[in-house]
Amino acid sequence: MISSAGLLNAETNPTEDTHQQKQTDEPQKYAMPTNNVSSHILDIAAGRPAEGVKCTAYKWKVSEQRSEKNVTGDEHGEEGGNWELWGQTETNEQGRIAIVHPGKALSEGIFKLHFRTKEYFEGQKRNTFYPFIEIVFQIDDPTAHYHVPITLSNFGYSTYKGQ
Repeated sequence: MISSAGLLNAETNPTEDTHQQKQTDEPQKYAMPTNNVSSHILDIAAGRPAEGVKCTAYKWKVSEQRSEKNVTGDEHGEEGGNWELWGQTETNEQGRIAIVHPGKALSEGIFKLHFRTKEYFEGQKRNTFYPFIEIVFQIDDPTAHYHVPITLSNFGYSTYKGQ
């Protein structure tokens, strides 16, 4: 917040730059939409962000003739619907994906993020036990922001609902 003294100082000395004012204006210029799904991958074995991990996002599309549960009892199996492509992107140099569904509005439903970790580890000249990671989650409030962080090594990973 800019104090009245800071404003007065800037008015009386136009060459003086107020750092506080820049901080206040900056976030408004580059604000990201708050209702999206983002992700972040940290390679904990290497101690750095995982750059270049390809991510494909899917949304579960319920079949029109679907019964309450399919034959296997899994309400999200092949007989109950299918995964519809929702977006494709990859992690940046900070291991981040700002929006996994570019150009698509967030809506209620079941979603899946598929991360191609084998290609990432091959690029690092390391073996991996997990050729890919799939994370399935549910969105109940499409006006909220959802963050899916992953801590990754070539022989394990962990995820949670982030902020």
